[in-house]
Amino acid sequence: MTIKLRLRPWDLWMAEQFPRADRTRVWTEMMIAEALRWSAFWLAQGLKMGAVVTLAMAAWRFGVDIQLTRNFPIAEGLWSHWQVWLAGSIATGLLAGQLRTWFERPARAVEESPVRWQQETTEPGLARAIAE
Repeated sequence: MTIKLRLRPWDLWMAEQFPRADRTRVWTEMMIAEALRWSAFWLAQGLKMGAVVTLAMAAWRFGVDIQLTRNFPIAEGLWSHWQVWLAGSIATGLLAGQLRTWFERPARAVEESPVRWQQETTEPGLARAIAE
């Protein structure tokens, strides 16, 4: 499996506006932010699959309670109740949704910021001050 990081042209443009040390810092921060965003995305995907599995376990245990299925591997204890599996499925699904929302939110904020930077640097004096 190959994961590609997509860098937007304005990310590189913003990094070029700063001196060498600042460019390295900006580049590193951008890469860390992108890595965190994609980590949240893949974690959300895994949690979504986990929610489906726990929902299936809840349905299986409920089927045992109403005698539609035969036996459930966990016969006693906390995990032998279908309500626990259902609550786990709901909680996992909600967490996956929140992570997915967090994954999408920074992308919108980053898309808005370069426009502001480009508008601010259209003045020659300001562009020179940032470049120095």
